[in-house]
Amino acid sequence: MKSLYIKEYDAIVTYYDLGESEDILIFLPGLNCPAMPLFANLVYHPLFTRYRSILVDYIGCGMSDSSEFFDYTMESHAKIVLRILDHEKITSCTIIGHSMGGTVGIYVADMQPNLVKKLVIAESNLSPGGGVGTKWVTSFSEHDWVEKEFLRYMMEQRNQAKEGDEMSGLMIVLWKDADPRGVYLSALSLITLPDAFKEILYNLRIPRYFVYGEKNFPKDRAETTPDIPDPEELKNHGIKSMIVPNSGHIMQVDNMKGFIEIIYKCIR
Repeated sequence: MKSLYIKEYDAIVTYYDLGESEDILIFLPGLNCPAMPLFANLVYHPLFTRYRSILVDYIGCGMSDSSEFFDYTMESHAKIVLRILDHEKITSCTIIGHSMGGTVGIYVADMQPNLVKKLVIAESNLSPGGGVGTKWVTSFSEHDWVEKEFLRYMMEQRNQAKEGDEMSGLMIVLWKDADPRGVYLSALSLITLPDAFKEILYNLRIPRYFVYGEKNFPKDRAETTPDIPDPEELKNHGIKSMIVPNSGHIMQVDNMKGFIEIIYKCIR
């Protein structure tokens, strides 16, 4: 693990730096989640150990600090990622982002187009409106979420985990160190993406892949959502769709083997 102090936010951001290859992968997790629990099985898999992998904990989650001065927008998260890459003197990389991580990755690639050589995003928000989780979080006021609903949700997940619900147990791990305000403001930023945000992705001149969980793959346009876009529209803009079999949104958990195979196909 490494750390970088960001003076203007009085926050220490942490990240994992594994391997020594010049072929570099940047892993960006979902809504204020720590990177290692979601990507560890992948980065330590024999197919990936030949790469240098950097896994980022956003400000407000994992081992990174929270900050009252940070606004938790997607653009600001992207700028922190760029600070890390600049600190590490990285000039070329592939970004792999899950959910919110893919949205952040799009901003990174747009801000530094010569830095990102390939972009792999998994069920990431391309339009305003949000996914199921972000809609639910922002259905409360910021005050109610921070002061009541976040704690209530975590207690509910713990009780379900005690009854054997593995996904609830995972959520406890992912959000146990999350800043509730950071979760809320990050969700709000996803809900309020610019109307033309997906044009940023469409205009990138690099190989781009959009990964779906099989259970969420839309059969027609009526089933599309901000984080489940129309694959035909993606194809028309040069973006290749990939599908992880037998999985939903948390595809790393539903089918880790399938997730590893699909991500490897993308980066190769």
